Amino acid sequence: MTESAAGRERLRLQFAEDPGLVLWLQGTTAGQEALARVELEYALDPPDADVAEIAICTAPSLQVAEARRHWFDQRVLDYAQRQAEVSSPRRTAGRERTRVAMLNAFTQAQGEDRSVPDSGR
Repeated sequence: MTESAAGRERLRLQFAEDPGLVLWLQGTTAGQEALARVELEYALDPPDADVAEIAICTAPSLQVAEARRHWFDQRVLDYAQRQAEVSSPRRTAGRERTRVAMLNAFTQAQGEDRSVPDSGR
């Protein structure tokens, strides 16, 4: 299920409907890998309206359909907020500062390695 965006979206809905599923998945290696894919690797997947529509239409009751509709609406809002945050100038500047600091630390470490005399030769 984690191989496709639609499958990951269905898992997100299942996680929302049954929080115990997440706890159960955390108890197995395969479950932990599935959670990592859905929650980390593909966290910025856009909401899938087709998956939501099918889930809403196949709901066993009006209450479940309404809960699924609310879940999807919230998912759309959360996605828009994450996209705005990821592309914000503040975040971009922070990523650039981190990149420069890492590059400087790497360059400094490389310079220190060269300054150590090689006593093995």
